Amino acid sequence: MKSSSQKIASLGLAITLAMGGIAWAGAKDDAAMAKAPAVVQAAVKKALGGKKLEEFGKESIGTKIVYEVGFKVGEVDHAYIISETGEMIQEEADVDVAKLPAAVAATVKKAQPEGKIAEAATATAGDRHFYEIDVKVGTEIHAIKVKEDGTLIADEIEKALTDEDKPAVK
Repeated sequence: MKSSSQKIASLGLAITLAMGGIAWAGAKDDAAMAKAPAVVQAAVKKALGGKKLEEFGKESIGTKIVYEVGFKVGEVDHAYIISETGEMIQEEADVDVAKLPAAVAATVKKAQPEGKIAEAATATAGDRHFYEIDVKVGTEIHAIKVKEDGTLIADEIEKALTDEDKPAVK
């Protein structure tokens, strides 16, 4: 009896130690990341370095599949957007919607007059800097990219995906 209790305790300790390596995110985020391609997982670990993973999700933007990796710097939410091939596509930092430049807010309103801004972020993709604003229009979320001067870059429908989902092809 004592031997089986020790085995169970040892097994519990082994599981606890094994989980320690992935305890930096919620169970749902760990499971989603575990289903991502190995190149994506490696890119996430490299990009995060010592930062704590707060969120992990798979999305379709237009016809592209991307992975969003959320983390915090101080109190500000940040994200990396990583391609299926493990390439860093974009870095984002949340911005208070009330602090969006007037030209950016006007462009969003013109692009989606019936929409409501869900969240906004500054974004960097290579050497390009812009704002990315998520706008809820009915049941859809539009990922709208706008330069600081108000120039519209893109307005694409964003969809959170499960592993079984495939992007809509137009």
